[in-house]
Parts: sequence; structure tokens; C-alpha cells
Amino acid sequence: MEIDRRVFIGGLAITAGDFLASAGCTHMSHRIVKADKKVYTTVRLNRERNSGEGSYHLISIDRFGRLALDVALPGRSHGVVISPKNDELVVFARRPGYFFQVRDRSSGRLIFEAKPPEGHCFTGHGCYSGEGAHLYVSLNRYEDGMGVIAQYYCENWKSSPNLCAARGMGLHEIVADVSVEKLVVANGGVHTHPDYGRAKLNLDTMSPTLGELDFKRFEDEAKAWSLSEDLHQLSIRHLAFDTCGEHLLGLQYYGHSMVPQPILAYKNMESLVLIEMPENILKKAHSYAGSVVIDCSGALGAVSCPRGGMVVFVHREASGYRFFSSYELTDVCGLAAGDEKGQFYLSSGKGDVVLYDSVEGIVLDSWFYPFSFDNHMIFG
Repeated sequence: MEIDRRVFIGGLAITAGDFLASAGCTHMSHRIVKADKKVYTTVRLNRERNSGEGSYHLISIDRFGRLALDVALPGRSHGVVISPKNDELVVFARRPGYFFQVRDRSSGRLIFEAKPPEGHCFTGHGCYSGEGAHLYVSLNRYEDGMGVIAQYYCENWKSSPNLCAARGMGLHEIVADVSVEKLVVANGGVHTHPDYGRAKLNLDTMSPTLGELDFKRFEDEAKAWSLSEDLHQLSIRHLAFDTCGEHLLGLQYYGHSMVPQPILAYKNMESLVLIEMPENILKKAHSYAGSVVIDCSGALGAVSCPRGGMVVFVHREASGYRFFSSYELTDVCGLAAGDEKGQFYLSSGKGDVVLYDSVEGIVLDSWFYPFSFDNHMIFG
């Protein structure tokens, strides 16, 4: 039987002080709590307000659903990453972005705030090197829309970053595959320019690629992969990698076909392979993947479909990834792997956070908050 427990916190319009005060609420759970890990994500505190400084916050939520951290941000944000070396985290502005912040994840203290190099904007994502010595941040160049990766030295945040071409247009997410000391980059293929907001300027000619480069030498990528030419409007947006060195790719379709398009692919050693889905799942997904993550075992992956109000789970087999199951949650987008096989944290723009066991097909815990969760989250 599904366990569905909810915590309702405060009113719809809340200040940061109200927000923290709400953390005293109680929550009953039958789960055994192991360690002091938390979910980190960004939110809009008041759904009635679509913009404005102070509306957007970085928060953390503990295993009981209690709010442990609340930090106001200068604007809407997107991805969050945790340092493998110390107690720092980084939160990135949403594309086109003009800041990222390095903060202490316990106190929220601001350690460093960066602006993009002249003629560039941040695209909402970044990653640490395996030992945490460097931070890599995705950029797009105004002049031609090409992707650029900035390398920051974490012991001296104020030093100017090294820049390296991603050799693709519309760079979005980058992840570090520490097993082979590579950066893997999702070049979405879309040309944008801040003068036109988030408008896509080259839909007829877009050419997405998945590339990689050596993050120790920080050289231009030596390899690149692409889908077939007839799928050139299927943008590669988000990435996750498993314990076998294969990568899951979250896809978004920007063409005009009414035929449901694939939402997920994986890269094996040689090529990009589309993951087959049941027709009803593809139809419900509306050709749009919002976030992708692989569980702690490396055997199960999840992709969120916010336009369809659904998370799709896939299982890794010897022959590749196969559809496993799905779970419905309105406006779901944020995903994070829990610390048990098949367990995932899910968040929605409607205020939901759910801990879901995809192996058993049950909700282990769920909470509700009076604000909107943004696209991504991380557990650690």
C-alpha cells in the first residue's frame, strides 16, 4: 500500500523568516533515518510573484521534510552541485545567467559570487572535478552561440577562469566522469542570444552533440557523438552517468512534428542509442525531458517529464537501458538519487517533494510546501 504523508507549511505568501520558522513542523515516518544528508534545491517562495529580487531562494530539506537552510538569491536559479572536497556548494543562475554563487552548505554563508566573462552568459549548470580542485561551468558565447567551458580554481575563486571551447552550439549541462577523467558536455545545438531572451534562433539548422574533453589537461574535446540527421531538432539537454561508464541523455524536441519524439538516450562505447518507450508513455511525455539522474546502484535511471506530469524509470540490462515503470506527479521536474537502490527524490513546481521507491513502486514519504520548486535538485 502506498504511504502518503504530507506536511503543510505556512501560508502561500511567506517571508524568509516565516520560511525558516516553518521548519519546526513535525512529520511522522516509518523509515529508518541513517545519516544527516539533505536535499538541496532552489525555489520561488511566492507563486503569486513571477520575478523580483528576493523571490528566489536556495534551500535544503532534511530527511524528515524540515527546512534546514534558506538563502535569498539575486535571481532565478537552476542547477546546484556539492563539492566532493569540503562543505561548499555552488548554485547557478538560470539561462541566460549572470551569476553563480559558492556558499557554505551548512550556514549558507556566501563565499564567492562570479559574473560571466565578457560576451558570455551562464547556462545553469556546472560540475566539480573528481577531487574538487576545479569547478567547471557551462557558458554560451553571445557572438555565435557556441558553448564555452570555464575552469575555476577552487582554492582561489577570484582568479580569472581558464576558458575552453565546447565545440558545439547551445551548451547546457556538463558532468565529470571521474572514472576516465573526462568532462562530458551536452551541446544542445540551439543558438540563443540575451537580446532575445530564451528564444531559439536556429531551429532549422540546429545540430546537437555529446562531446568530451580531458579535464586535467583541459583541452578541446577529442570525441563527439550525435543522433541521426533526421533527429537534428532533438536537443541533448541533460546528462547522468552510471557505474559502467554509460551516459543517460535527457532530450527535448524543438521541431513541429506532432509525432511523439524520444525523451531519453544513452551513450555506449561507440554511439548514441535511443531508449524505446511504450507509445502511451511517449505521448504523455510531450517530447520533453526536464531532468535525468541515475540511482546509487547505477542500475536504474529516472527522467522527469514536467509537461506530462510524470517520471519515467529505466533499468540497465546487458543489452542497454529498457523502460521499467512510471510515476505521475503534476509539474514534476527535479530529481535526485536517494541512498538506496531505486529510490529517488522528486520535486514539482506545485510544491511537492516525494521520496519514491521505483523498485517497489511506492511513495515512502511526501511533503507539500507553499512555493514552487525549480528544475533541479541534489541529495548529499
